[in-house]
Amino acid sequence: MKIKRIVKRLVYYCQKKRLAKKMTLTGSHYQIGPSSHVSLRDGSQPGDICLGDYVDLYGALYSQTRGKIVIGNHTRIGRGCQLRSLIGITIGDYSIVSANVIIADNGSHPSSVKFRKVRSVMPPNSEMHLWKFAGGKPIVIGENVWIGENARICKGVTIGDNSIVGANAVVTKDVPANCIAAGNPARIVRENIDQLPDPEGCKSFDDYLREHGESF
Repeated sequence: MKIKRIVKRLVYYCQKKRLAKKMTLTGSHYQIGPSSHVSLRDGSQPGDICLGDYVDLYGALYSQTRGKIVIGNHTRIGRGCQLRSLIGITIGDYSIVSANVIIADNGSHPSSVKFRKVRSVMPPNSEMHLWKFAGGKPIVIGENVWIGENARICKGVTIGDNSIVGANAVVTKDVPANCIAAGNPARIVRENIDQLPDPEGCKSFDDYLREHGESF
């Protein structure tokens, strides 16, 4: 078991060192898993992807044509996630993006019938596969947001602080703060979740609040 832990730490360390060259790390506490990936295309640079402190990254970050990705402190990007930025994707502090979520601020390719037909016969490195020909709108995800597994967040969407997006939801419109959104297309199924009572009997939770208070 000890050898396994050492090997795991080494794998994570090597992955962090490799991917750190492709993005900007503003802190010093990271878990960057072996399945994580960072891609920069069409002029994008390491400064276009910025991670706050205490970030767990197990998914893939894609930036094209200087698309920005900004991830806040104490935020987790789960395994199999894809963040695809042409314009800008911002995720606030204390947020969780569960496994296999897709967050894309662009349409991947234009709706043009002729363009798509020609694109299908082009090699993968052709400029026709770049997202800039489809256009996009920025995505803003607030603080303490929880996005369930297999959800998709579409271009132009803003999700307010503390909100939850249910598993498998497809979010095409804004989600206000303190709401739960679910379904395809996603709709608001509950509001004012900031008024829900805290669970009882969790000693570590109670101890943390006793030590730090609620201003965190």
